[in-house]
Amino acid sequence: MRLVIALLTCAACGRVGFATLGDGGHSGDDDGSGSGSGDPMNTCISPGYGDTFDEIEPCNAFGMPLVTNGGLATANGTLTITPNASANTMVGCARANAGFGAAGAFVEVSQAAPSPGGTVLAVQIGGSTAGITVAPPLIAYIDPSANTVKTSYDPAAMRWWRLRPVDGGLAAETSPDGRTWTRFASSGTAFTGTGTVVIYVQTDTSNVDPGTAKVEGIDVCPPP
Repeated sequence: MRLVIALLTCAACGRVGFATLGDGGHSGDDDGSGSGSGDPMNTCISPGYGDTFDEIEPCNAFGMPLVTNGGLATANGTLTITPNASANTMVGCARANAGFGAAGAFVEVSQAAPSPGGTVLAVQIGGSTAGITVAPPLIAYIDPSANTVKTSYDPAAMRWWRLRPVDGGLAAETSPDGRTWTRFASSGTAFTGTGTVVIYVQTDTSNVDPGTAKVEGIDVCPPP
């Protein structure tokens, strides 16, 4: 799946959705080992642009909704993304002008959309885009040079997804609980700065039964 992000202008500022860490802002995989520990939903070095989807208007706390041939709804702290059948869709939430720093961007996905659709966490900085995309039974990392690494997707073990700069490059990580993170792919291309962060579902006209995706929270952590 090709990562697509529409360049957005968003004047709305997301609220601080998740608390900062009490240990100086370090959480998970700081030693490059591939796993680590920290508090769930608390991996920002400084307050991020967060959304736990407890608002009436979907995506309002994070930034703005993306609704191309589909719908968004929030209930009980869950964002439900529903693309239309037999249509080219891009449905989710976007945050423009977001600082993407050492702690990166992370999302909790309790249900990915079924294949052949894709559920995507993507970051665009300048003309480059990187992302994690899930089209069960696979999860993939697409780096800024459009190289792709795929592995098997476990919905429980990979409930949380995270992209973050590391060692002069970029890492793609997953977690069952937001505490212990496992790196499944990385690239050596430097990728940090201010850009657009998006969580969305993308389908095309061949998908007659696109199903839904359910997201419990998203945050992007700016540089300290």
